[in-house]
Amino acid sequence: MKKYQQLIGDGKLPNKYWVFHYDEKATRKDNEINFPDNDKVSGGLIGEYKTYKEALQAVDNKAYLPHVVIEDRLSGQVFGTMCIVCPYCKKEDYDTFEDIKFTKEILGEKFE
Repeated sequence: MKKYQQLIGDGKLPNKYWVFHYDEKATRKDNEINFPDNDKVSGGLIGEYKTYKEALQAVDNKAYLPHVVIEDRLSGQVFGTMCIVCPYCKKEDYDTFEDIKFTKEILGEKFE
């Protein structure tokens, strides 16, 4: 296990953000999202950032799609965007989520 993997979600300060990308596309069937087998997925760490804003700027690079995740030291996964493919018509749709409430609460005015 790499050092940064031990820090993700450990709840300690100073907070850091790690951006990861994966080449997987999920499928949605009966309102359930299914991911491909982990052995078939490539990708990994894009970089480590001091602020959430810097991490989001890295995510803005569309070359990292179809699946990008930001994880932080305080709470773990805080942002993600992934491609979801309809198994019937093969249409691709992107789903984005963000959950930074806990991180903002802990960092207060220091949150960037």
